[in-house]
Amino acid sequence: MKRSDWALLYALSARGYLGEALGGKRRVYRPEARPVQWDPIRRRNTMTKVLSLGGSIVAPEQPDVPFIKGFAAMARRWLAGDPVRRIIIVVGGGGPARAWQKAYRDSVDAPDADAQDWIGIMATRLNAQLVRSLFLELCPHDVVTDPTGVSVFGGRVLVASGWKPGF
Repeated sequence: MKRSDWALLYALSARGYLGEALGGKRRVYRPEARPVQWDPIRRRNTMTKVLSLGGSIVAPEQPDVPFIKGFAAMARRWLAGDPVRRIIIVVGGGGPARAWQKAYRDSVDAPDADAQDWIGIMATRLNAQLVRSLFLELCPHDVVTDPTGVSVFGGRVLVASGWKPGF
């Protein structure tokens, strides 16, 4: 099994959907999980999964192209399994965030915590844009940088990045 398969399966199993991700009919029940919801705009049921895609696996030091390709292929296979499936992918900063934050800390006498957070947030936005670019036809929206501004999820994939310090 590929590394990307494991990442998606881990994310789905943590939310109780491992059986479904593997193509089985049995789903592990978790009381807090609500996999199917009515979408009034599309007038049908939808199943939306939220995946946290850590920046350290997207770009440990630089973008991990084999992982990114494998992850996108697996996500597409999962989406193809049912037309009501949708994914929200929240992407982290990874190696670039750490490298730029270290450069900042080494360049000033008294580093500001908020400034370091903003540097990391910008790295999450760069990684999120890369991931979004893999799903252009499925992701009509720009990368979400402020979750309070999202009113409609019109595609099958939505990609989000860091928002503001402390969140």
